Amino acid sequence: MNGLHEKNNQEGHAAGDVMLQAVAVAMAEAFGRENTFRFGGDEFVSIVFDTPRSDIEKRVEAVKKKLEDMGYFVSYGMAEKLTGGINSDRMLMEAEKQMREAKACFYSNPENSRCARLSENVNKSETL
Repeated sequence: MNGLHEKNNQEGHAAGDVMLQAVAVAMAEAFGRENTFRFGGDEFVSIVFDTPRSDIEKRVEAVKKKLEDMGYFVSYGMAEKLTGGINSDRMLMEAEKQMREAKACFYSNPENSRCARLSENVNKSETL
């Protein structure tokens, strides 16, 4: 998720909880509740087996669109193992690397900059 920290600081933890729940529901609808897990403060993981990557990418885009329509934004990464044994640690590291790169790209946009949003909030509170 992008912006959970700011959401909690600006609107309170109840608003952050609503955001977390929205992401969890959207991912569970797309990938199945039994395959979707919260994996840290603002990170979720879905595990998918025997599904073409193109189908997974469509599901991810549907999740992103649904959340964007609600005013929430997510960054994601994907990893896959096509043959042989599964090294889940390595796959998680690869997906997390991609997610962090996507998140950095999201925040590099001045409109999404954490510094700009924090400065904006300080300026608002100074005028109140």
